[in-house]
Amino acid sequence: PLIGSKVGKPIEKEQIKEDIKEIHDLGFFSHIDVYSVEENSSLTLVYELKEKSAIGKISFVGMEEVSEDDLKAELASKVYTILDERKIIEDLMLIEKKYQQKGFFLVDISYRIDEIKGKKHEKELSFIISENGKILVSEVTILGNKFFSDSKILSQFMSQPYTNLTAISSRSIYNRDFVTRDVEFLSYLYKDQGFSDISVADPIIHLDKDKSFARITLQIEEGEQYTVASLSVGGDLGDDLYTEKELLKNLNLTPKEIFKISELHKDVSRISDLYGDLGYAYADINPIPEFDKEARTVKLHFEITKGKKVYFGQINIKGHDKTRDNVIRRELEVHDSELYSGSGLTKSKKNIQRLGYFDELKIQKKPSLTEEDVLDLDISVKE
Repeated sequence: PLIGSKVGKPIEKEQIKEDIKEIHDLGFFSHIDVYSVEENSSLTLVYELKEKSAIGKISFVGMEEVSEDDLKAELASKVYTILDERKIIEDLMLIEKKYQQKGFFLVDISYRIDEIKGKKHEKELSFIISENGKILVSEVTILGNKFFSDSKILSQFMSQPYTNLTAISSRSIYNRDFVTRDVEFLSYLYKDQGFSDISVADPIIHLDKDKSFARITLQIEEGEQYTVASLSVGGDLGDDLYTEKELLKNLNLTPKEIFKISELHKDVSRISDLYGDLGYAYADINPIPEFDKEARTVKLHFEITKGKKVYFGQINIKGHDKTRDNVIRRELEVHDSELYSGSGLTKSKKNIQRLGYFDELKIQKKPSLTEEDVLDLDISVKE
């Protein structure tokens, strides 16, 4: 039972508060009153509820740049459902996000609830929208850069200044996500040339008086450029695994060369693949750098924890309505109950892609629900 207060039991304020909360959380009632009535030396506890109105109509006022039909399908508020302010707030955020994706960052959105003539228990929910125009990028400024030129950096940014000589594109419309991506890219660009201490401050966004243009400023501190002093590998080595010498031969990073973050990622993946081919699908490869700021060098150590061996379990293929199952399975380099192989999985993916039958191919690895140390594969294709 939803109400905890019971006949024959004392009336307790704390229990009534809990009852009110439980009823309110149902989302069906706009008003809840609780009072007692004395009759024949006994008390009757009365819960008086006022139901929320239903949504009879949803309308949009002032919306031109976003499709009403597309938006209605995604709204949490639906016609003939109960008016729920929590869902309306979700919808305001959804509409704002849709406008921001189109470059309207000054959009102002509110809502109004009106009576519907002749319908006592239904209301019209109206979203009131002031679009206020798009914001274009007028200028992108980089401060503190010495190693890379402005043109080298800006040519690879998502945010591109609009000029009278260029047409308005998605890249010339101010977009917070684009700016975030540009900040991350700038950091990566420097780290891939050995500047491991690169620091990028939060971007400064300045809107012009008419709020039609935004100027973006990024301040950086490059720091020192590091080269590789030495490479070492430790942890689970030898026996039926690999020696340090064998692993070092497979690395892209080399002593006296620039310490590039992209090469570090490749080396971690390479060691992971090598251990994966021995069945250790969950091998942990932990790179530990030791920086010498005076010498501007880094000693890099890879610590390996192999974990347990893993075997392939069920291999499920999905999305192939036209292509026969065996056509795909014969391209696989891995099979049920075999020891896990990372390279075998990579080759299998390439073989399926080479068929040319599919627009998309995804391979998802997931632990078996019935067996320990077994990985099931879901191979999803789109013809």
